[in-house]
Amino acid sequence: MPRDPDAVTVLVDGTEFEAWNEIAITTAIDQYSTIAMAAPFEADRIDFRETFRPFSFRDFDVLIGGEKEVTGTLLDAIPQVGPESSSVQVTAYAKPGLLHDVSMPSSALPLEWKKVGLRVITAAILSPFGLDGPVFEQGAVEGTRFDKPSMEPDGKPQDFLVGLAKQRGLVINDTRDGALRYWKSVGTESPVVHFEAGKEPLVKIDAAFNARAFFSELTGFAKGSSGKPSGGKYRVPNPLATGGLRPHSFQLDDTDAADVPAAVRAKAGRMLGECASYTVSDLPTWRDPSGALWRPNTTIKITAPNAMIYQPYEFLIRQVTLGCTHEKKWAELNVVLPGAYSGEFPDSLPGSQ
Repeated sequence: MPRDPDAVTVLVDGTEFEAWNEIAITTAIDQYSTIAMAAPFEADRIDFRETFRPFSFRDFDVLIGGEKEVTGTLLDAIPQVGPESSSVQVTAYAKPGLLHDVSMPSSALPLEWKKVGLRVITAAILSPFGLDGPVFEQGAVEGTRFDKPSMEPDGKPQDFLVGLAKQRGLVINDTRDGALRYWKSVGTESPVVHFEAGKEPLVKIDAAFNARAFFSELTGFAKGSSGKPSGGKYRVPNPLATGGLRPHSFQLDDTDAADVPAAVRAKAGRMLGECASYTVSDLPTWRDPSGALWRPNTTIKITAPNAMIYQPYEFLIRQVTLGCTHEKKWAELNVVLPGAYSGEFPDSLPGSQ
């Protein structure tokens, strides 16, 4: 029989684990993939007890239709005991998710560089943990060398790398093989679907706005290796702002004057991502009309007047969650304004059309 293209396979240390009841797989343009799974608790089985032994950090991979979707690490396996049944709630994240949790080993310190690029810095941080990468995709380039970056001994590697990536207009996530990836967001004009209110498969859409994160202009100031302003600055006006003066200024560490414009445009993009988003939930399918799985860093059009999307508007998919039980499946898409990760302002806001 042909393989079900949406069949989910869970591997723990390379061995298939079949006794799960529910699973949700979340991927995002700027976050590492995560997995949440529920399974019956089988305390009498020695292999079950060993598989979900606390703090074992086992390999935890998920395949969809036989193709690797997440290469990850098992985190928590938390038992839940009830009067009639017991279960275990399992969480995992992609391999580079480790960088969120830890500091660098003392043997790798001090982490100080001078006039080196993002690839060299990233490789030095990944190496002690045996992590793969960096991979540069979707038009991502490492840009010019940083002046004199350094990482504090108690700092989180992920926070440090994100700070550097933002200065180059890049975002970080994981490849399906578990490598750390730098990439850029896609442009518009190639939406994978047009959802319309009142027509399937659009069932539910919720809006989230944050007016306090919306500024009329953004100005970035470069700070040299001495810690003082280097003289480089750049201002980006917000062509969508109509509510009066709302300026936002900030300093950019380890950024040459020539790199300031790109860094400020990237900051403007993140403003777009923070000020407005929509969540399309309860989709009955994991796939777009072409048959491809829903993916972050693709675009969709939405028309939903009751959600203040009065005319067709093209959004960037920021995050995708694919969930299923053995009886049904569902998908959820979180979308943001185009330009949220490129710093290129759209022609309009959804509610202004």
